[in-house]
Amino acid sequence: MAAVSKNIFWLSISRALGLVLLFFAYTQLFRHLGPYGTGQYQFVLSLVAIFGVIVDLGISQYITKKVAEEPEQVRKYFYNFLAAEVILAALVYGLMVLFVVARGYEPVVQQAILVAGGGLFLYGLTVPFLSVLSGFQELRKVAINNFVASIINVAVILSAVYFKHYIVYLAINQILSSFFSLLLYYGHVRRIIPDLRLRSTFSYVDFGLLKNILRAAAPFALLVSFSTIYNRVDVVIVTKLLGYAETGLYTTAYKLVDLANFFPAVVSHALYPALAGLMAKRAFPDVRLLLERYMRFMVAVALPVGVGGSLLSKQLILVLTSGDVRFLPSASVLSILVWSIVILFIYVTANSLVISQLTKWAVYITGVNVLVNIVGNLLLVPYIGIRGAAIMSVVSEGLQGVFYFYFIWKHITHFRFVGVFIKPLLAALVMGVVLWFIRSWVPFMVPFEASARHLLPLILNVLVVGGLGLVSYFVALLALKFFTKEDVIFLKRFIRHAD
Repeated sequence: MAAVSKNIFWLSISRALGLVLLFFAYTQLFRHLGPYGTGQYQFVLSLVAIFGVIVDLGISQYITKKVAEEPEQVRKYFYNFLAAEVILAALVYGLMVLFVVARGYEPVVQQAILVAGGGLFLYGLTVPFLSVLSGFQELRKVAINNFVASIINVAVILSAVYFKHYIVYLAINQILSSFFSLLLYYGHVRRIIPDLRLRSTFSYVDFGLLKNILRAAAPFALLVSFSTIYNRVDVVIVTKLLGYAETGLYTTAYKLVDLANFFPAVVSHALYPALAGLMAKRAFPDVRLLLERYMRFMVAVALPVGVGGSLLSKQLILVLTSGDVRFLPSASVLSILVWSIVILFIYVTANSLVISQLTKWAVYITGVNVLVNIVGNLLLVPYIGIRGAAIMSVVSEGLQGVFYFYFIWKHITHFRFVGVFIKPLLAALVMGVVLWFIRSWVPFMVPFEASARHLLPLILNVLVVGGLGLVSYFVALLALKFFTKEDVIFLKRFIRHAD
């Protein structure tokens, strides 16, 4: 519990600080690129991410699990993984070059993909280091790297806006971030493996072990592939069917979801090795306690995100785009899409457990979800546009969550589920009513035709209205006696262990 609390705390702090800076940077970037340029850039990132699914063949999650279970074997796992990554990363980049040339994208898009692909190659080399740190639950180091990567991203974005550069320059961020990650992770892993010798990596390769690793990691490879595809294929389909401008509108709303995604990602990252360790000891009561406790808090955090994101979607989009009214159609997408992150918040604890222990079922579930997502997008996007893609994102997350909880209940442990929703749902309803009435009468409410000079009052509007909504939610939770003595003890321990 202490390690999980510490890791969640430091990863959350690093992500939150980085995202505050990134949010400001994006307010300038979206206005600079406009919907069409934003669509081009997000298409580049999505395509690179899809190729990235084969950059480690799912080995990273397997190695994290094995290092958590057998820390004394870290050296052999690390060297074999790194050797495999050197080959895989080079192969992926080569395949990407061939694909881009064959598809004949616009020259600027091709160039941006090739530059970002170089960053993907370097990222592949960082993955073995990250797996070791994750397996040892040394995620404070990962938190430092996350913050540095955010600073680099912000610097690239703001310099692109100031010097009026386009998407090829922006793609350099992928290279810079991965390069500095490699340097930082190398220093940290040397403390775990003191006599680390990268030049001799291939001399340590055990082909028998590597074969076993690749075989054991195959389900993780499919799982990572399916997960990335169903999270990114909507962007590719929207671009193909509707063009870059509509992609820009869709991905602008999605960017807010991506920014909010940091917290469930942090919780999942921290819980994965902890749950793997408990399951290795067959400590089922502890697994159940960890699952219930974190799910309960994630439900309480998730619901106000959904309510606030839906009711304040126009204001949020205008803030993100510096009052650029060209992006207002993104608001209707955000009001739908925000519920996908709510669902992810709720099932993220189950996600860590299923991936760790029921990998085969996770592959089946996510594979079916890919098909559902692709078919749904192809059916809905031509008729209702980018809102169809948003609807399918919510449907996909919902299916994933339902099946994950079902298989944990059936194969691992029974746990409380329905009861944890009742009081947060009632409190969220109170928050929704409050926001519905106050969002239109705040004195400094600005018109939706706001320009860049209206950004400050718009931010104040969102902060005041959203803050009052959160206060009403928290008061309702207190009135409903949601918080127990055990919660107070848990939170005190959480804060103390984070020090």
